[in-house]
Amino acid sequence: MVRSVTSVQYSVPRPLGRRPRRTLGAVVATVVLVVAASGCGDDSSDDSAPSAATSAPADEDVADAWTPSPTTAGAVGEPPFPVVVDHPLGSTTIEAEPARIVALTDGGELATLLALDLQPVAAGARTDPQVPWIDELLADDVELFTGPDPGGEINLETIAGFSPDLIIGQEDVITEPTLELLQEIAPTVATPRSGWRDQLRIVGAATGRVDAADALAMATEAELAAFDPELDGPAPSLAFVIGVPDIVFSFTELSAIGTVMTDAGLAPLEAPIANDFDDDEANMYSPEELEALDANVIVVLDPFGGSLETLEENPLWASLPAVQDDQIVYFDADDARATRFDSVLTVPVNLGLLQRIFAESNS
Repeated sequence: MVRSVTSVQYSVPRPLGRRPRRTLGAVVATVVLVVAASGCGDDSSDDSAPSAATSAPADEDVADAWTPSPTTAGAVGEPPFPVVVDHPLGSTTIEAEPARIVALTDGGELATLLALDLQPVAAGARTDPQVPWIDELLADDVELFTGPDPGGEINLETIAGFSPDLIIGQEDVITEPTLELLQEIAPTVATPRSGWRDQLRIVGAATGRVDAADALAMATEAELAAFDPELDGPAPSLAFVIGVPDIVFSFTELSAIGTVMTDAGLAPLEAPIANDFDDDEANMYSPEELEALDANVIVVLDPFGGSLETLEENPLWASLPAVQDDQIVYFDADDARATRFDSVLTVPVNLGLLQRIFAESNS
């Protein structure tokens, strides 16, 4: 029997005075199955000189607990503006507090803005309907346009039409050539595709919300530290998989759910097979290698439908220990997307999903 975990009630902090967005306009969302595709303010004695807002480079280990900024910016609009923000593609000077922000996608950059009580004037939508943790916070008057896919073309004319004074986008969407073109429209910063701490540092620095970023990060770190799976014995080993025709994807410890598990003090998520798949957040292997899935509990992710059926058609599926022990958990689209959506908003969501998995496995 497949256990279907009751969907987590997505409850994220809702800024006072914001109207939650419940419906989307006619947006053509391009959905591509790419598994896992899913700052410090430094006051200067010279108020006219840009201050340095630093963040850890995206390729550095950011698994350590959050370190608050040694100095803070005070009220929004006060120094550190102008500010120099370091990001994965370089550094960008922002002269004044941004008032018209464009988020290039509805991924981590948009989630971080919303978590900091900031509404963009426009955002690129790649999911329709929006995932719950975005939908609950996104205001009705935010313009949605078709968001670019990783490595895809960015419609510069559309972006310029929003008259932005700050553009924020994921580093797999913004390339070095497009960064130069976007900088001609407005100051542009890139956020890492994964790593909610770096996302928060960069967006907090670029928007003058260093204090808010620090407070939110510390609260999130506390929630991770307090996580208790409430198990009678050792935590079972988990595998998070997606089944598509001729391919099986299995998440690694560097995936969104994998980093939450490690940060919460759980054993690292182990992918069963090492391979040459060009993504360190998931492994890809053939259906003939399915027997390598020897985890105690297998969580079947179904972001686009048909994942469980595809796996069950494999003759090796029935021989897996988790299948024989009735330890298969099914995640529908929203829950599945949370496990590969890395942002400060999805940390508590994924903790809730883990709690439910352990509750089922312990029953």
